[in-house]
Amino acid sequence: MNVTPTRGMKAGALITALILLALVAGSALGLAAFRPAAEVDGYGAIQTVSQQVFNQVTSAVPSSTVRNVGQSEHQVMYCALPGTGAVNSVAIQLEASFDGNTWMRISDIGTAISGCSLLEAGGYFPNVRVNLVTLGVTGNGSLSAWYSGASSPISNAGQGTLKNRATGSPLYGNSTTLGHAYADAISFTNPGAGAQLLTLVSGSSTKTVYLDKATITSTAATTITMFGATGGSSCTGTGSVNQLTLPWATQNVPSATLEWACSTPPTEVGSFPAVYIAVPANQSVTIDLSGYSSLGLTDMWEFSNPAAVTGTVTIALQWFEQ
Repeated sequence: MNVTPTRGMKAGALITALILLALVAGSALGLAAFRPAAEVDGYGAIQTVSQQVFNQVTSAVPSSTVRNVGQSEHQVMYCALPGTGAVNSVAIQLEASFDGNTWMRISDIGTAISGCSLLEAGGYFPNVRVNLVTLGVTGNGSLSAWYSGASSPISNAGQGTLKNRATGSPLYGNSTTLGHAYADAISFTNPGAGAQLLTLVSGSSTKTVYLDKATITSTAATTITMFGATGGSSCTGTGSVNQLTLPWATQNVPSATLEWACSTPPTEVGSFPAVYIAVPANQSVTIDLSGYSSLGLTDMWEFSNPAAVTGTVTIALQWFEQ
């Protein structure tokens, strides 16, 4: 803003104009001086927070509420530390609360009993914590965990199952359209240690069986293992397999069958890593089994319980065949 005196302008008017110019300039300088250092061209910097929530703990316990910087991305890295002992069972999850009293799960349940693993969740909540629901150790086994958060959201995160295969994927769509999607559920009461709960047998040398998801409930807290297996004989018959198809889909007889209570149980295949699934009492746990497939008349996927359960365990399994 330039003020150029014109002929006839009075001295008072000129002084007033100069005072106004000084006020405007000072105001602009003041705004610049008080602009937050993190703000650049009208955009706020991404805020982050990181803190250790568990340090070599040996029993199940919830963490304190993590620091809130407005984060909507949440991650927890947890590490099972066997030491000279062992970590036998783990169930850890991210939880959120709006009032600081009532908490809800916002992530998958972490169940890895060796090495380090990562949990993720998305969404802004005023209160977030990490809850170690179950921890079983022997000797000097322990668990440590670290929380980190950022104000930028992450995709494909949230409560329930891992979303590494979308419901609308070609495999899902083709299977339901062609009538190649199946499900079955079996319940067991008071299964003993190492009981064979459910075995899915491929049953075909030409069709590949693709696992979709398993939903497990138990009236008592337990851990279920899933692993690739082969063999077995004199097994109790199959369950009642239901097709998960669209109304106009072709009705196909499944090639895979379910078996249990074999006189000679199936044996675990080679070095296939068993999946450990922690199931809290009276809660439903859904596990995404995307990526697991089998082909062959003796290829099997088996679910069993390492420890005896006093209660009822129910497993519902879904799969595709192509």
